Amino acid sequence: MRKIEDLLFFYELYLEGLDERNLLQWSMVLDVRSEIEKYLKRKKKLPYTVKRAINRLDEILKRKLSRAYPYVNFARLREMQFPKPSPRLWWYYPEHFSCRNIHLQTA
Repeated sequence: MRKIEDLLFFYELYLEGLDERNLLQWSMVLDVRSEIEKYLKRKKKLPYTVKRAINRLDEILKRKLSRAYPYVNFARLREMQFPKPSPRLWWYYPEHFSCRNIHLQTA
């Protein structure tokens, strides 16, 4: 349980201090989110407070990704990762939900 709390602490810390045009900082945030995902796959039972914290931080991440998408080269960020991130890891592919968000706003 301590590990997920530490990961959530760093996830929130990196999100709060994120310079949205800095590729290195985006890499750190997305790496921590990937570690959280690995932990979630291993541990099926999590307290409600942990799930709620992850959902809240994910919403913040989505907003920041959609704002930063025009300025940050996320394709380059994916190339820097080894192995290449799976498309299931939505935080590495902001162009998908960014376009959907724009479509919903115009409808």
